Amino acid sequence: MNPMEPNLTNTSSNEDDLELARRVLANETKAVESFVMRMRCVGSILRIRNARFGRPLDRAALGDLVQDTLIVIWRRLSSYEGRGPLEAWAYRIASYELLSALRASRRRPVTSSEFDQVYAIAAPAPEPTPDSNSSGNRLMRHLRGREAQIVRLKHFEDLSFEEIAKLLEVAPSTAKTHYYRAVEKLRTILAPLAGEVGT
Repeated sequence: MNPMEPNLTNTSSNEDDLELARRVLANETKAVESFVMRMRCVGSILRIRNARFGRPLDRAALGDLVQDTLIVIWRRLSSYEGRGPLEAWAYRIASYELLSALRASRRRPVTSSEFDQVYAIAAPAPEPTPDSNSSGNRLMRHLRGREAQIVRLKHFEDLSFEEIAKLLEVAPSTAKTHYYRAVEKLRTILAPLAGEVGT
């Protein structure tokens, strides 16, 4: 694990972030300045995730989305509970806002609960190749809730278990447990197909 990354188990760091949020809500100048500096990560988050989606938003649209997301983060700061780093909390909001913008651009209404929707949508499929097919996406329909989120983060987003744990505010061991349960479910589904192929 990278020692420079915030550690979810470092409760003192999370408590510091919670205290910072409280001071920002109290409109303390230094706290606001510190928070603004920390939230510079939002622009990078949205640029990286937009790139992973094939850059559907141009520079101007992405710039607007960064500003809109920062406003949402500011308005929701009172909901931050200090269960993870501020950046991980902001990442979830930024991810949802990007997906909402993409769906709005396709004239699809945003539905479902905010958190579940963040990773309920898979990234657009890459250009078809001789080896590509949609079986993976079809299999994902058999997974629900946290298991589906973790499998998508692991395989669609290329995140490590440590990164997933920080993002979802759970222990890495919990993320692994959900992941391996999901894998076992998918194996059970695939077992009959494997038998057919072998015959």
